[in-house]
Amino acid sequence: MRLLLNGQIEDYSDRRLKTNIRKVGKLANGLFVYLFNYIWGGPAELGVMSDEVRVIMPHAVGTRNGFDVVNYSEVLA
Repeated sequence: MRLLLNGQIEDYSDRRLKTNIRKVGKLANGLFVYLFNYIWGGPAELGVMSDEVRVIMPHAVGTRNGFDVVNYSEVLA
């Protein structure tokens, strides 16, 4: 579920919201990329895990409705 806030692309990246998690790659900044499904269903998606992003770039992690979101504009810059 992507959110557009103040021109920034944010997406829920909290492990608690994901299932069928499989590591499929690595970004140049060292973050791993995963293929997963959200617990509410839908197609498989690619993304990062907020707990890993928090270690490398804590400023790119926020919270919405009690779950972590990641600012993908920052992660992919």
